[in-house]
Amino acid sequence: MTNKRTAVEVKTTGPSYLAWRGELLAELALARLPSLLVHKRADHPASDLPYDFLVATERGLCFFVEVKAFSSSRLAVSDVRTVPELLWSVDAGLIRRVRANQSPFILFLFDADTDHGRYLRLDTLPDPQPGSRRLVVQFPLEQTINRRNVERLIADLDKAATA
Repeated sequence: MTNKRTAVEVKTTGPSYLAWRGELLAELALARLPSLLVHKRADHPASDLPYDFLVATERGLCFFVEVKAFSSSRLAVSDVRTVPELLWSVDAGLIRRVRANQSPFILFLFDADTDHGRYLRLDTLPDPQPGSRRLVVQFPLEQTINRRNVERLIADLDKAATA
């Protein structure tokens, strides 16, 4: 049975397994590309730019990856892999900070129940309106985390850095 919803808003709060499982899924997705050097952040001290991984390409481009996870079973989504858009509420201050940073900033969003993940480049989003506290961002189905799509993302990042 396919899911008839065109968009689902996900919440990244819930069971404790969401955080550690999301990070493991992200690490696995990045490890599938042996050309990447992946450094996992050991802790999350108060800083201006939160991230879970710092990633470097063969050409020397560095970018940040933040990981969030949700539970499709808690949201009663029968097949998250068929939902055209996943929606998630992000802190507008984070968008402002990553836009001001020199390095690309990618958000990985995983369903910890099915291993399905999607990505979104946050540093290219429009600047939030002054006074905005939260923004709902869209993760389209076309940005599913798989080897081909992550390779394409890396190639696009490298191309943009050399342009």
